[in-house]
Amino acid sequence: MVLVSLVFAGCGKSAIPSNQVLEKGQSVTTKAECMQWCEVMRKLNEGNKDKTKAEMNVDCNSLCDASQGMENNDVNACEKSEWILKDTCFSEIAQDTNDINVCKKISDKTFLYSCYTSIAEKQKDASLCENIDDTMRNSICVDGVNAE
Repeated sequence: MVLVSLVFAGCGKSAIPSNQVLEKGQSVTTKAECMQWCEVMRKLNEGNKDKTKAEMNVDCNSLCDASQGMENNDVNACEKSEWILKDTCFSEIAQDTNDINVCKKISDKTFLYSCYTSIAEKQKDASLCENIDDTMRNSICVDGVNAE
């Protein structure tokens, strides 16, 4: 999860040269800038030395789609993303917009339950916890709503 947060921090608001490593809090605006930045960062990572340009392109596309989705609260951009990036994107948008329906797009149960719980607590509405089918996590959600 830390890796996802660090990577997402790179794509978003202000452009940087493609040969510069991003500092914390810096970001890029367009998908093209994000793709450029992602390729530079992936090349700097020793774990990617055996990846083909096509494999890196798939990874960067997914990252940049999710990043743009979160930056613009664009569920359609999240849909283009893959893996945990897609669920992270949906979760961020749902919590930013307090839209429980966006939570329903999340496939990972941990992200899904966390999304429902967060919105239920923000809206102070324990009935939203009924979306959680795990008894223990449902109880945690209700307790969280009632504690505030």
